[in-house]
Amino acid sequence: MLGITCKPSMEDETLAKAIQRELCFVDSILNSPLHRQTKSPTLWHHRYWVLWKFYPSVSQSSGMTADRTLEDHCNSFLRRDLLVITAASERHPKNYYAWLHGRKLVHLISSIVQGSDSQKLTLENLLSMTCHATYSWCLQHPSDISGWSFLEFLISHPYCDSAIYSQIVTDTLQWALNLNWRQEAVWSFVRTAIAVEKGKSNVSCSTWLAQLNFHCAETSVPNPRVVSTRAWIN
Repeated sequence: MLGITCKPSMEDETLAKAIQRELCFVDSILNSPLHRQTKSPTLWHHRYWVLWKFYPSVSQSSGMTADRTLEDHCNSFLRRDLLVITAASERHPKNYYAWLHGRKLVHLISSIVQGSDSQKLTLENLLSMTCHATYSWCLQHPSDISGWSFLEFLISHPYCDSAIYSQIVTDTLQWALNLNWRQEAVWSFVRTAIAVEKGKSNVSCSTWLAQLNFHCAETSVPNPRVVSTRAWIN
């Protein structure tokens, strides 16, 4: 359906402009300093409804003819929404509704690319971009548990490269150990990721256990977060 080539009609162009204006208006509220507007479930649901209701038809009218073009289009789409989500999450930390929108967006993107000739590769590339962008944001906002929860959702996606999963967990664990980090959000992410991976890869769990054991051996008073995380593996 999305691969059909057609010249956008005047009605299609008018609709596309109207949608862009609506999204810009909603985004200006979601990213504003107005009290509680950044986490309004009504506004986030409306924004998603606009995308869910109109995005497929607008994409079809844009004349995409190849999967690579589709991937570029979805990549731009995801990047724009990530900017809105992260900006809203900086205005209102631990913004559950903003990150919930991100989850729904990933499902929407999956449905958009479904059936394309390179569906698996397209989703892998899009998830890789989203994982790294989200991970970078989480490291800058390490106490935001909603951001880490979204990252866990991304790396656990069936189409996410397992190497990304292992690398992000390994890097996050080492980062937390180096800083002797004690806030719960980061360790909650690490423990959850380890618990999910434990039944899949003994190699990864052995690596993480070695990191934790080395830290405990080198520290006279081990971080209680480290001790509890090590217990998850053992």
